[in-house]
Amino acid sequence: KGSSSEPLLAEEAGIQALSIYHEPAGTAESLVPWKLYETARSGALGVFEKMPQAEFVRCMTLSQQRHARAPTARQLMPATNMTATVQLKSQSLYTDLNVENCLTMEV
Repeated sequence: KGSSSEPLLAEEAGIQALSIYHEPAGTAESLVPWKLYETARSGALGVFEKMPQAEFVRCMTLSQQRHARAPTARQLMPATNMTATVQLKSQSLYTDLNVENCLTMEV
């Protein structure tokens, strides 16, 4: 009984001076009207079954123009540094009758 593991992958990624975009509460606008989303979300193409691509692109353009006019300090959170480590392991689990193999990921 017990377990053993074999490392398959170990990676570390670091990001310096990451500024995440955000919209202050109450200022965000949806690209798709809520009623349209609610009535179309179960369809195979979602809102694109009822909203022409040209209309969606027009809404995206308007959103981009609105964001371009807003001061950067209002749109970006303070910069931060971050590091993520990922380890992927092959794990053998021994039970009374057999051996089970599985993958585990630690982040």
